[in-house]
This record gives sequence, C-alpha cells and structure tokens, in this order.
Amino acid sequence: GPVSPEKTAGSKKAVAGQKVKKCPHCRVVQDAALKKCSVCGFTLEKTPAYSDNASPVAIYTGFNLRFLAMLIDTAMILAFVLPCALLLYGDAYFTPDPFIKSPIDVLITWVLPGLAVIVFWIVWGATPGKMFIGARIVDAGTGKPARPLQLILRYYAYVLSALPLFAGFVAIANDAKKQGWHDRLSGTVV
Repeated sequence: GPVSPEKTAGSKKAVAGQKVKKCPHCRVVQDAALKKCSVCGFTLEKTPAYSDNASPVAIYTGFNLRFLAMLIDTAMILAFVLPCALLLYGDAYFTPDPFIKSPIDVLITWVLPGLAVIVFWIVWGATPGKMFIGARIVDAGTGKPARPLQLILRYYAYVLSALPLFAGFVAIANDAKKQGWHDRLSGTVV
C-alpha cells in the first residue's frame, strides 16, 4: 500500500530507510516493490526508488521519448479524426480545395482534439502517449501538478515551438531540464 515517511495508509509507522517510490500521477509515496500505484493504478515500473529519508531526484523526459509519446497521441487523434472526416466528406476530405471544408471540419480536426489534449493534461497530467512512457507534465518550479492556465498556455505555445522549423521542440534535446519553448513559456517540465 501507500507509504509515507510519517504514516502508511493503515496508520503504521514506516521503517526508516525503507525504499519507496512517489507516484508521478497522484504523488502518493508507495512501497518500491509495487509495480502499480495502489491509489490510482498508475504504472510505477519506470519510477525511481529512493530511501524514505531522501528526496526523489527529478528525472526529465528527453526528446526521443517525448517524440514517441507524440506519435502515439497523433495515432490516437487520427483514429478519431479520419473516420469522422471520411464519413462526412468522403475522398473530398483529402483534396486541398478548400483546405477547411466546413465549420464541422474545424470542430473535428482542430477543436475537439485540442480540447482532448488539454483535458488529459489537466485531469491526468499527461496524454495517453506520455502516460505510456511514464511521463507527466508538472510545474517547473515546484514539481507539483501544473495549473490549468499553465497547461492551456502550454498548448497554445506549441505554435511558437513549431513555427520556426520545429526549433522549439528540437530545443528539448539540448536543454538540461529537457524543456521545449512551450515548456519554458508555460513554466512546465515533463
């Protein structure tokens, strides 16, 4: 079950020096032997263990894993968007004229996927792709869950990261905290 330096869930005292893990999703300290969080069910296999009298070390998610998470998220979004678009527009959806077919096209292609991403970030701190790789978006200063306004700003800051030949995303590979421009602007880390 969950373990904290003060008490466990069953009000038993934790043993000094016991190896524990902090769930990156719900922040509850767990016994290091657990593979899944006993509170929220989040997979703990990639979460580093530490002694209960030490602080957990921040581990930032680099470019390659974040790229994999983006591919997973893109595949999931396309699994929703393409069938809807083909049902509504048929093969005409793939013609460039007009680029935006109708207001429903904007809703299906841009608005709903964007809302889904923001809702996942606010509720779970990650999209399904980030959950798959064991990553979570947190406040850069505190390590606590990012605030909703930070996450909304982060989403719109993607445009700034993407416009100059994706330079804001490439920056993740060279930054000590693995922050892209969108992370820096919103005060978040992954």
